[in-house]
Amino acid sequence: MPRGFGWDCHGLPIESLVQNELGLAGVAEIQNLGVDKFNKTCRSKVLKYTSEWKKTARRMGRWVDFDTGYKTMDKNFMESVWWVFKQCFDKGLIYQGYRIQPYSPALATPLSNFETNQGYKDRQDPSLTLIFPINSNEPKFKDTSILVWTTSPWTLYSNFCIVVGPDMDYNLVEQDGKKYWIAASRTAAYFKNPNIVDTCKGSELVGKDYEPLSRISDEFVTPDQLSRHYKIYFMGGGGIPLARTAQASLLATPTAGLRRRPATPRLPYPPAPNVMPHLMQHLFRSK
Repeated sequence: MPRGFGWDCHGLPIESLVQNELGLAGVAEIQNLGVDKFNKTCRSKVLKYTSEWKKTARRMGRWVDFDTGYKTMDKNFMESVWWVFKQCFDKGLIYQGYRIQPYSPALATPLSNFETNQGYKDRQDPSLTLIFPINSNEPKFKDTSILVWTTSPWTLYSNFCIVVGPDMDYNLVEQDGKKYWIAASRTAAYFKNPNIVDTCKGSELVGKDYEPLSRISDEFVTPDQLSRHYKIYFMGGGGIPLARTAQASLLATPTAGLRRRPATPRLPYPPAPNVMPHLMQHLFRSK
């Protein structure tokens, strides 16, 4: 079987390289330069290291035909991919869904997992713990709040629910005349000498309403969706200590957690629309 070498010419690595080389700060400057000129420069840089690739592949003992290989930037290759996509579309195999994607503000585009991993590194980030009052007339929960932890506070305007571990133990700590629900396993991390006045399981918190930071997104959702917002849900598939807050895929330490969309299919919660563009427009208009 003939083995032709394939050159992957698309993607952000080469665009980012050329953008830095030309000193272009963002999409607007690329457009001012001319997209055609930018693309031409990218094409000229793609094959810059072909000789090194050939040498490395041969040293690795990889027998491939470099002379009759393909390049993803070739017109016939791109058209073949679109042809395959159309065949799948015509057969009803393509659907529209929702997915949380890494995003590059500098390049103004979503990033693939591979592109994200190229710049991925572990680092210590600051986090926030927020206080959300619980709206309940039950004596146990009246005039209490829940502590919620997040490392991505920029998503708070699009957070619609708090997530708790249903089987986890939560303490009600009274301090300075106020009462806070917090995971039992995290109480000592937040309170030096905690005055624990009550306890509960996370399942007792599920279904409770709370007061959000803002209701700025309410006008962008349907009444049915709004009826599901600003409630406490359970987190399926693992323990969440404190409470969780953030958009979609946040790691949590014991408290509770706020989510834009609950992660478990057991929740009767439809996919929420992407309200962030509307929110950004609203915020900019406010300024």
